[in-house]
Amino acid sequence: MVSILNAAIAFYKKLFDIDSFRKIQINYFDSLEEFREYIYSLRGERKSLPEYATGTFDNGMINTFIKPNLFVGSPLYNKALYLANHELFHIMYQELI
Repeated sequence: MVSILNAAIAFYKKLFDIDSFRKIQINYFDSLEEFREYIYSLRGERKSLPEYATGTFDNGMINTFIKPNLFVGSPLYNKALYLANHELFHIMYQELI
């Protein structure tokens, strides 16, 4: 995950024509319930998170749920590898464009 994220950061810096970007906090959850509770605590409400959501970029942080015990190479495993990259793009786009 770290090498994939580092490559994405380098690509996004070129894409957005910047030399640096602020530090980003990443919160990984292995419990969907804890993930949802955390997001709702940040938002101060309990309705806006879609049922299917497994990642957000609330408060400029990357927040994601990753199901435990994924099989290496499975579609869910591969999705988990790129979740942080996806949310990071949203953050950078929102703050830079």
